[in-house]
Amino acid sequence: MLGTMQDGQLSIANLLRHGSRVHANAEVVTWTGEGARRATFAEVAREAARLAHALRGLGVTSDQRVGTFMWNNNEHLVAYLAVPAMGAVLHTLNIRLFPEQLTYVANHAEDHVVLVDATLVPLLAKVLPTFDTVKHVVVVNGDAGALTAPEGVTVHSYADLLAGQPDEFDWPAVDENSAAAMCYTSGTTGDPKGVVYTHRSIWLHSMQVCMTQAFGLTTHSEGAKKSDLNALTSRVNSLQGAVSKNSKDTQNALNASIAQLQQSISGLQKQQAQASATISTLQSQIAAGALNQKNATPGLTPTTPGSTPGATTTTTPNNAKSP
Repeated sequence: MLGTMQDGQLSIANLLRHGSRVHANAEVVTWTGEGARRATFAEVAREAARLAHALRGLGVTSDQRVGTFMWNNNEHLVAYLAVPAMGAVLHTLNIRLFPEQLTYVANHAEDHVVLVDATLVPLLAKVLPTFDTVKHVVVVNGDAGALTAPEGVTVHSYADLLAGQPDEFDWPAVDENSAAAMCYTSGTTGDPKGVVYTHRSIWLHSMQVCMTQAFGLTTHSEGAKKSDLNALTSRVNSLQGAVSKNSKDTQNALNASIAQLQQSISGLQKQQAQASATISTLQSQIAAGALNQKNATPGLTPTTPGSTPGATTTTTPNNAKSP
């Protein structure tokens, strides 16, 4: 007998739809070393749609593997969402693998397209001629002309490839047990071993890390209380700075948050004081014990109250009879 609850596949596409609608204004921040690049999740979703259209145009029509040779940035997140949501399989290429291992994993996975960050082009260029199945390379955040590809491989600019593509994509209904992403081990005996993640496993893992017994991530995680005293103090300072820049209602909410955080700080300070007192007491006890041991008379053994020093005490078992 089957249940009567609504049924739906646990797919990356559903997470993407939910995020773009419910958390459209949430930000994805990429640190560049010189400053931060920001994009809302709604913008990420639109870019994911454009990337999916572009990949379709490059022949990614079903579960072909799309490799990424990139840093942790906004464009990599776009690929993380777009590739599995469109029904293909994301393959993250480890930028720190030995060249022969990169060749092995790319060929073993049969990557069709590789997205590469412009700063990593010199590394990829050394092994690209050994990739047997790659037909397209997309250079992200830089000049595609910097990469000279071997015969049979076409190089594209990420920006040019996505320009003019639609902002919406008809994400297909994907079986939750189908492959969504794959990666390979490193530092193991023999060749790297591939691991394939399903849409279902990624969905369930995402839900698990949001639970309170894991990371407890929520939409309010940025303002969540932290046990670290320095983090709390820093948060209070930032909130106080924000108060002067917001409306009266927002000021009241921020003041309430500041009061709660200050209470947490006070509690932590009391715990620290108690811990310091306990440590001092234990140190005093240890010092006193060491002094008593130092002043003890040599040759004498400790005695129990009421016993005669130097006397031998015997114990008769309970089941033994006295003579």
